[in-house]
Amino acid sequence: MDILDSRPSTRTVLLGVVAVLAVAIGPFAWFSGLGFLAAWDTLIRIFGPIALGLGLPVAVAAAGLLWEKPIATILGVLALLGGLGYFIVGHSYLVDHRYTAGTTTTEETASFADRAPWTVANAFAQRDQGDVVGDRDEVHYVPAAADAQAADGEGTSRYTALVKGRAFLGMAGYEAVQTLGMPTTGPIPGDASSYCEVPEHMDAKLATFWPTHSLSWAIHAKAPLAHYSGGDAYAYCAGDEPVIVVPLWRWDGFWFATKVPNGAAVYTSDGLRVLSPGQLEDEGIQGPTYPRSLAERQREAINGGGTLADYWGKRYGYDTTSKDDEDTNADNTSEFTVVTATGEMQYVTPLTPRGSSQSLTATAVIPARQTEPARATVEINTSTDLPATSTLMTNIKESSVQGDNAWTTRWASGMTVYEILPAQDGHWAASIGQGQAVSYRADIAPDGTVTVTNSDTGQSSTGDAPADAVTVSGGKPLAEMTEAELLEQIEHATTELQRREGGG
Repeated sequence: MDILDSRPSTRTVLLGVVAVLAVAIGPFAWFSGLGFLAAWDTLIRIFGPIALGLGLPVAVAAAGLLWEKPIATILGVLALLGGLGYFIVGHSYLVDHRYTAGTTTTEETASFADRAPWTVANAFAQRDQGDVVGDRDEVHYVPAAADAQAADGEGTSRYTALVKGRAFLGMAGYEAVQTLGMPTTGPIPGDASSYCEVPEHMDAKLATFWPTHSLSWAIHAKAPLAHYSGGDAYAYCAGDEPVIVVPLWRWDGFWFATKVPNGAAVYTSDGLRVLSPGQLEDEGIQGPTYPRSLAERQREAINGGGTLADYWGKRYGYDTTSKDDEDTNADNTSEFTVVTATGEMQYVTPLTPRGSSQSLTATAVIPARQTEPARATVEINTSTDLPATSTLMTNIKESSVQGDNAWTTRWASGMTVYEILPAQDGHWAASIGQGQAVSYRADIAPDGTVTVTNSDTGQSSTGDAPADAVTVSGGKPLAEMTEAELLEQIEHATTELQRREGGG
C-alpha cells in the first residue's frame, strides 16, 4: 500500500480537531454555565484572530516547503514573525482602544448620596442570617428609591444577598434573598435584616452541576449566545416575592472582539425571562442591571486611550487605589455602586495616576443601569486633587485626636476607617466605626480639610460643622506649619475651650 494512501484525510483531521476541542471545552461549558454554543463563541472570538493571523502564514510556509517554492516559504516565515509581533505588541492595545471610544473627560463637580460601607454590610450579613439554612453569597448594593434621598447621612442603604440552598451535589435552588437596611451612620437597628423566601418550584441557581437545577442552562435555552459573570448576579425582594437578576453581555466584532451589554435574565416565581435593556426599564427591574464586570473592563481599557508607546510605557491612564498597601478601600477598590443627587445609579472608581503616585486625582464614572443595547460612556472626572486614601485616613485620625483626646482611646480600641468615596458637591466622605457599626463620619473638602462628626443620631456633617464636630486643616503636620498657621490653630482651640466652658 502506498504510504500516502495511509495518511488520514483532511476531513478526518478536521473532525479529530473538533472532537479534541469539544472534549476540552465540554467540561468547561458544563460547569461554568456558559453553555456549549456560548463557549464556542468565546473560543472563536478570542482565538479566531490568532488562528487566522498565525495559521495562514504557517500554511503558506508549509506549502512552500511541500512544493519547493522558496519564495513562498520565506514570505510565510516573514508573515509569521510579523503576526507574532502584532499579537504580542499591538492586538491588546487596539482592543482596549476600541473600548475607549466615546470616553469623555470633565471637571464638573459631582454629587453622590452617602451609602453604608460594603465591608460593614457584608460582615453584618454573615452574622445575622437567622434560621435560614444555606450558604450566603457576598452582598450587593442594590439601591432602593429612598437611597437617592439619603443626603446628609439620612436614610438607609439597601444591600442584598442570595442564600443558596443545601442539597446533595447542588440539587437545590436558592433558599432566600436577604435584605439589609443598613443605616449610613449610627447603630444598626434590630430589624435591619429581613428575608423573602424562594418558592420550592424556583429550584434553579447559578454554578450548579445538575442541568435540571441550573439557572445557567435555563438562560442558554432562551439565549444560546448569552454571556454573564456570576459576580454580577444579584437579587432583591419585591414585597414578599424574590427577583433574581443576571445581567448579560454579548460579543461584538471578530478581529477586535469587545463586550456589549445584552439585557438581563430575570428569574421570579413566574419563571425565567430574558429581557432587553428597554424591557428592563419598562418593567421597573431594580438594581445595577449594567454588568459590573463589563464596567470594570471598560475602566481598565482607559489605559489604552493614548499611543502605543504610551500603552507599553504605562504613561497614559490611571490605576486604582489598590497599589496603596494601606488603602482603606482594600476590600472593595473599584466599581462602587452609588446614587447621584438626581437618583441615577452609577459605578464610581477612585483613580490615581500611573506609576508610583497614590494621590486621588480622578474618578471613573459609568452608568450602572442598561438603557440601550450599547456600551455606556465612561466619564473621567478630574475635579479631585486629594492625597492617597491612607494619607486621608491619617489626617482623619490626627484631626479627631487634636479636637478630642478621647479619640486616642477610640482608635486604640479598634476604631477604623472603612470606605472613602465621593460625596456631596465635590466633597468625599469616610465611614468610621468598629465591627458592624458606623458611628462617625468624616467629611473631606476639596481642599483637604477634614471634618469628623459624631453621628450617633444618624446625622453626618455637611456645610458648617455642628457643635460637636472637630475641624482642622488636613494634609499638613504641625511641624510644617508657619507660626501664623500655628497661632490660628491655637486660636481655634481656645475658642473651642471657651465654648465648652460656656456650655458647661
